[in-house]
Parts: sequence; C-alpha cells; structure tokens
Amino acid sequence: MTLTFNALQAVTIRAFLEALAEINEPLPPDLIQQINEVGNILTTEPKKAVDRLLDLAEHETLNSIYKQIRLDIQKQYVPGELNKYLSLPEEEGAEEPSAETIKNVMAVILNSPNPEEEAKTQSPKFKMVFSRWFGTKKHD
Repeated sequence: MTLTFNALQAVTIRAFLEALAEINEPLPPDLIQQINEVGNILTTEPKKAVDRLLDLAEHETLNSIYKQIRLDIQKQYVPGELNKYLSLPEEEGAEEPSAETIKNVMAVILNSPNPEEEAKTQSPKFKMVFSRWFGTKKHD
C-alpha cells in the first residue's frame, strides 16, 4: 500500500519540524520522550503519528512557534493549491519527493535523543523536500 499524506497532514509535519528547528533551548525530558514515542509510532502508523504531532504542538515549549510557522506556511499557498499534492506515491527515480521520503526525514528527527538539535541539522533537507513537494506557490 502506498503511503500518502493529505495537505493538512503535510502542513502539520512541516510546521512541527520547523518549530523544533527554531527551539533555542533544550526540550523538557517529558516532551523529548513523547516526541521519541511518535518516532516509534511513525514506522507502523504514520498517520497516527502525524495526529500525535498536533497534540505535541500544544506543549507550551512549542505552541507559539508552531502556530506562527503553520500560519506562515498556510499563507504561502493559494487556497486549493495544496489539494493537487494530496497523494505522494513512492516511485523509484521520481523527481518529486514522496510521502516515504518525508517519513524518513521525520524518523531521523523524531527518534533523536535531541530532536530540536537534529531538526536544526536536518532543516535544509526537510525544507528542500517540502519546497519540492509543495512547489513555491504564493499570493501575488
């Protein structure tokens, strides 16, 4: 079965990873543990993992950063534009990144003992993947 993320799930993933990368202090141990649990869930239930990211984004350490990044992401796209990117099948040699590619980047970050530092390290990669995934559609 081909893994797909819908547009809202993709925005959630991107906003969460970017929020982690913006954190300038160590995360609380309880939040790290919960993030690592999501990393474990990701391999077997990726959509459930994305739903858990929404819950984790409510944590006081991430909440304001996550909300601002999510708004910024959503403002970049013309309404309805995200819908054409709903299904991202895994194809060998495909130019467009797939949901599996996104999942792999997420796994590295979410399973790290220091997810905020790993997000900073992986930031150029996941930003490139998401920019290729969504394109750069903006309001003029």
